[in-house]
Amino acid sequence: VVMPFQEYYNRDGHFTSATRFVGTCKRLAKMYFIAGIVGGIIVGLLIAGGYFDSLEAVSVTVKAISNTVGLVAIVLLLGYGLVEFPRSVWMAANIEHQLELSQADAAVEYKAFGEMSLKCSMTVADFIKTKKNVEKMKNQRYIAACSVIELSCPKEFRSGSAGEALGLVSIDSLAFLHARLKRDSSNFDICKARLERIKMRAYFLEDLLNSRREHIANPGAEKSIKWSFEPPSSARTFDWYNEYRPWLMRISSIMLWVLSFAILMAYIAVMVGYDSGLSFFTYVTHRQGAHVGGITVFTLLTLGYFA
Repeated sequence: VVMPFQEYYNRDGHFTSATRFVGTCKRLAKMYFIAGIVGGIIVGLLIAGGYFDSLEAVSVTVKAISNTVGLVAIVLLLGYGLVEFPRSVWMAANIEHQLELSQADAAVEYKAFGEMSLKCSMTVADFIKTKKNVEKMKNQRYIAACSVIELSCPKEFRSGSAGEALGLVSIDSLAFLHARLKRDSSNFDICKARLERIKMRAYFLEDLLNSRREHIANPGAEKSIKWSFEPPSSARTFDWYNEYRPWLMRISSIMLWVLSFAILMAYIAVMVGYDSGLSFFTYVTHRQGAHVGGITVFTLLTLGYFA
């Protein structure tokens, strides 16, 4: 309940804490009411059909279904990570491959950024047109609300020529427009930051690749990486990125593959039996002479890898 409440409260478009609290409670009540009605109908049909002997059996079944769905989701997500994370670490040593991925990501992000820019600009234009109508109404409450909404407008957009004003201006319609503007502004900032991050990574990889090619073409030249936005690097930095770091990433990837395999065997051990001997984690934590400190450190490290 807490996390949905925080999300809805932050996204709510009303202008005071009290009205935002009330609006959030209404949205949560509506959502949980619909879920309760649908769930009640399903449970009622199952009871009427004679599938359960008592309400206790219904409670046990609901809990079992909830746990099963949660475990399936965890296994699917974790199973993907057990393969993809070591693979991504291995591929991180291949600069050419990483640059191609960054260029492809940049192309996709440019398109998303353009679409989000257009959407956000239209929302700002709608607000500007609405604000002009509000100023003509000379309603101080609505004018104060527009002043709050204006704070959410991105500085990149200030034109209202293509906008459409609200047909019926009220505090609720202004709150809805505010929520819409906050959502589009946040998405615009996210797309912009993501695009900048991808661009900087592409520049970084291009600089590494160019320095490697220059060194291959002129082996006797001084080792240095000519950064696009920083002074040239030292020979030690050149060796780190072109020699030591690729080997470190590959060795780390192999170790992660081994750990992923051990986790997979632990899954099988859970299904086969505790004393099957397949789980490396069971052996480490329950072997004779195991120290509490060592078990704690081992558990924290494995949980960190899971995360």
